[in-house]
Amino acid sequence: MPSIVWKFFQKNTENETAKCNICSVVYHAGYGTSTLLRHVKTIHADDYACHISNEERKNGTSSSTTSRVSVKQLNVNFRQQQLKFFVSGNIPYRCVENKNYRKMINILEPKIQLITADTLKSDISDYRRKFEMNTKQELKNRKNMTFLIDGWTKDDMDYEIYSLVVAYNENGKLIQQLIAGFQIEKTDSSSLVVAISEALRRYDLSLANFDFVVSDAASNLRLAAEKMQKEQIKCVCHQVHLIINDATIKNCDVFTEILATSRAIATGLASSRKKRDEFKHQAKLNKIAHGIPQNYSKTRWMGCLDLLTAVQANVKIIGCIPEFKDYIFHPNDVSLINAYIELTSPFKELTLHFEKRTTTASEIYPRLKAGIAILRKTAANLLKDQNYKDLRGKIKKFANALIDSTNTRLDSYMSNEAIRLATIMDARYAYLNQIECRNFNWKKIEDELITAIENDADIEEWFIQRDVAPPVPQKKAKMTDKFESFLSSGQCNNNANYRSCLEKELVLYRNILINSRPSPSSNYSDFWTLHSQKLPILHRFAQKYGAIPASSSEVERIFSLSGRFTSNKLRNRLTAQSTVDFLLSYVAIAKELKEESDYGIEIVEEEEEEQVVETEYDMNSDISDISDEDDDEYYSDLSRDSIEIQERNEGEDEEIRHIVEESNGGDISKDGELLNDDGIPSPISNAETTEEPFTNSE
Repeated sequence: MPSIVWKFFQKNTENETAKCNICSVVYHAGYGTSTLLRHVKTIHADDYACHISNEERKNGTSSSTTSRVSVKQLNVNFRQQQLKFFVSGNIPYRCVENKNYRKMINILEPKIQLITADTLKSDISDYRRKFEMNTKQELKNRKNMTFLIDGWTKDDMDYEIYSLVVAYNENGKLIQQLIAGFQIEKTDSSSLVVAISEALRRYDLSLANFDFVVSDAASNLRLAAEKMQKEQIKCVCHQVHLIINDATIKNCDVFTEILATSRAIATGLASSRKKRDEFKHQAKLNKIAHGIPQNYSKTRWMGCLDLLTAVQANVKIIGCIPEFKDYIFHPNDVSLINAYIELTSPFKELTLHFEKRTTTASEIYPRLKAGIAILRKTAANLLKDQNYKDLRGKIKKFANALIDSTNTRLDSYMSNEAIRLATIMDARYAYLNQIECRNFNWKKIEDELITAIENDADIEEWFIQRDVAPPVPQKKAKMTDKFESFLSSGQCNNNANYRSCLEKELVLYRNILINSRPSPSSNYSDFWTLHSQKLPILHRFAQKYGAIPASSSEVERIFSLSGRFTSNKLRNRLTAQSTVDFLLSYVAIAKELKEESDYGIEIVEEEEEEQVVETEYDMNSDISDISDEDDDEYYSDLSRDSIEIQERNEGEDEEIRHIVEESNGGDISKDGELLNDDGIPSPISNAETTEEPFTNSE
């Protein structure tokens, strides 16, 4: 009778290995099955017990699992399930010592050994270590990855947690995985580099396994990316948020009074349950399904839009609340709020799109460019509407502020080589005339692409070592024939032939796009999976740029989860390490249950009806040149090394330099800039473009 382990393992008779059907771990299976059985009983105890129970019910041999599974195994199974219950339910550790809880367990199964809160905490730490072990196996030998990083804290917390997420391309799918959370005493860039390197080392990884960093524009994160010699991609969701904030608050005073009134209403509702109940009662009477207005932090994505949308939906009942009798919106105020929502809705759609896990950095430039076109069209329609004839000056001012702020971010992205190369490698947008402009020229980007591929040692090594069909036997040639044959030969290890093959692939790539361009609704990798045989070099390079997420929204999801844990008043003694253990264990459980969409987080806010902008637009407008502004003031809580910014050229931390050089195997200049082949720092300057501001005639 075959061993029970083959219910859980797939055997490979060629190399005598066995692969676990659950976690994909591979063992040598040439010397018995004891190791495999031990793996099943310890790592997959729940599945093992369930299988035994099902077999007994099928055969009718026993009425209880305990007859076949030892008491020890029963306790192991129970403790694992108890751990998952406490973590997923965000239940304080000390509840495991509750007398009524322990009495209930004794009634259900007297053989269960009850544990203390400290033992439960230890079990969670062990579960985290098991998660790290499985993740280490998944990340083994991977290259060209991207990591996402950001920091988070709360007013009532005396520590700050940084989360580290890795992104990689697996079989054409963009995978994002939380691997570490850590607390550091100083949040300067040097301390961050050390902490990141130590976190990667636990997974047998180094900085050399990564090419890019996705984060917000905080100065410590920006400097850390420079010191690690990694190109930083600014999170596009943060940038869209800054576009709205710049236009609404910094560069335009059109909505100052309306926002102040709206925030006063939200503050009043937040301060009194009686007011909230009365507000909800009036909303129910008037059949208004939208949530109440809420104040959001300045770093909340689209917070101003969410606040004004709630005010717009409830504007009829605000005057019905006695406490809000002074907060009455006049018809022009309501029209101005409507105009604000109309003009910012395209950015809401952008944020919702870029929050998706499958969105890559190759979509940033095309979609922001399209966003400007949609914005201009929306503004033109509002200016033609007679309902807004008294507000045309304010609408035009706000629309221009949005366009200027968006162009500022576009200029910044356009100066980033990774964004340019990712865009040309995305078959949905490459070589589109609507995207091209004077400073975003496809021919120049194609030349950059050729140079980047030629300088990529991994691709060239793969090209040289790939399998080549053996030559057909021929008669011995004369010396003159050999010379002519040498001139016309195409050996794979010939640099000229390598470039020739690359240029031929680019010609074929353009021709394929002319005849059958993939739909914008398709995924980045669909095209390259289909044409991997025709375009082998480009396909291999595309995998590198298909592993760059457009935003750090995955980290923000982790922070939402952290907030859920730490906001529990019964968990006011959580330390930083306990929070990290809880986070990693929760993510492991969610991954096991395939709940990756939201990590099992329930959405507390009421769902809003999505406002989809459907309009025809012209994308042929150029991009104006506006100097990039400093984004640090919106993230002052994460930017703690302003002194380092001024002094980083005077001296570099030797420990950081050693870590980076050891991990990357490269050199770094004295001021932290990347060096080119000649050893000279070569920063990319911002492109210069011009575009006229929005006018009434448009």
